[in-house]
Amino acid sequence: MDFGENPMDFDIRKFEEYRENNRLEVKKAEGGLPVNMWDTYSSFANSYGGVILLGVGERQDGSFYTTGLKNEQKKQAEKTSRKSKQKKQAEKASRKNKRKRKDPGK
Repeated sequence: MDFGENPMDFDIRKFEEYRENNRLEVKKAEGGLPVNMWDTYSSFANSYGGVILLGVGERQDGSFYTTGLKNEQKKQAEKTSRKSKQKKQAEKASRKNKRKRKDPGK
């Protein structure tokens, strides 16, 4: 089943009817974002757009099945976010300390 001219026409309720085509690609993404996802992304960006479904595999008959995404990906995203917050807090404290040293009267 094709989901029409507009990728926004994609309807997850019709998941079992869809098949991969030039506007729809599935990726298992079992170990994180697959490297070849960027090839698909680029192809979609340079044509009519499309939908990439992560955490989805394709059977030999072309039908899809969900594989899900591992919690490791979520943990990595949370870890990256935490590190970013810590870095921002450290930079803010450093700037505050520099201002205090420049003007000890405050």
